[in-house]
Amino acid sequence: LDIDSISDVAMSNFERGVSEILPPVAGSIKEIIDEYKIEVKGKKVLIIGAGLLVGMPVKILFQNLHADVEVITKEINDLTPYTKKADIIVLGAGSPGILKPEMIKEGVVVFDAGTSEEGGKMIGDADPNCASKCSFFTPVPGGIGPITVAILFKNLLKLSENR
Repeated sequence: LDIDSISDVAMSNFERGVSEILPPVAGSIKEIIDEYKIEVKGKKVLIIGAGLLVGMPVKILFQNLHADVEVITKEINDLTPYTKKADIIVLGAGSPGILKPEMIKEGVVVFDAGTSEEGGKMIGDADPNCASKCSFFTPVPGGIGPITVAILFKNLLKLSENR
């Protein structure tokens, strides 16, 4: 069972809108968007990181929600010209503190799905001080992670029922 929805077939089905499950991180972000009624349509979304678990599925999610989506990688030397224009930023680079408060505009929505371990502590890609400028901010730990675990179990149940 592909509960992570990362196989080529699963990703293709998700992209075409025919998947019976959502990739876990994309599903977590969708749950948050729905619960907190975050406006996405027409918004400028910046995704930092292009991986299979965060970047690719989240890109598809936001495209399907009719947002203006741009994906960049942490290899870009200066992220600020990109981050300053974004209405919504999704982090999945796995680079601790790569996003700083001075790099974002007031009222931005930040979904931090990038996790790393530093000094025995789990930390995210966003400096926690970014929260003071955000209209919505998911912390690490305790933000997207627990919802992602719930989505994994939801996917397992759904796929198991259909076997």
